[in-house]
Amino acid sequence: MARALPVAVVTAQPVSQYVTSRDYTGEVVAGRSSSLGFELGGSLAQVLVEEGDRVVAGQPLARLDSRRMRARRQQLLAQQRVARAAVAEVRQQLTLAELQRERRRRLHAQGAISREDLDQQIYGAGALASRLAQADGQVDDLSARLRQTDVDLGRSVLMAPFAATVSRRQLDEGVVVSGGQAVLTLVEAAPARCGWGCRRRWWRA
Repeated sequence: MARALPVAVVTAQPVSQYVTSRDYTGEVVAGRSSSLGFELGGSLAQVLVEEGDRVVAGQPLARLDSRRMRARRQQLLAQQRVARAAVAEVRQQLTLAELQRERRRRLHAQGAISREDLDQQIYGAGALASRLAQADGQVDDLSARLRQTDVDLGRSVLMAPFAATVSRRQLDEGVVVSGGQAVLTLVEAAPARCGWGCRRRWWRA
């Protein structure tokens, strides 16, 4: 006579749903790919990333040697301060000359001075007005050159245009690069994309 085997009894419980997981075939497709270089030429001072590094948009990647540009900026700032001081001095002289011109006009109208004396004062005030315009122009020119220097300083830093991975580093520090020469290559990672026959399914009880 066969002996009975022990069994475990489990009571079934109703459920509203269950979750199942599946593996899907997919492929990783590269997004944007860019070879990056500086707009300006110069000596490559720093490369801040290596191949395989992930970077975010706006992250500094490399820098040119900007010591000459910074020295030039300091020189322009000093010249601008001198030019502004000259403008202030000429403006004060012109204000005084205009007051004296009006006094001479009143004196000439009263017959106290000659027309020649009045003409000399008018000419002096006019010459100072011309000097003031020239001084103002020099300040404007120096301000424009300072703005251009600041733009060039900004261009001496190579920034990541988008989040990506450094796929290639073409150059190392100390190399003299020309404008537009490739220094780094970035590849943007795109989300995984399903291949043929890929399906997503959910089952509910």
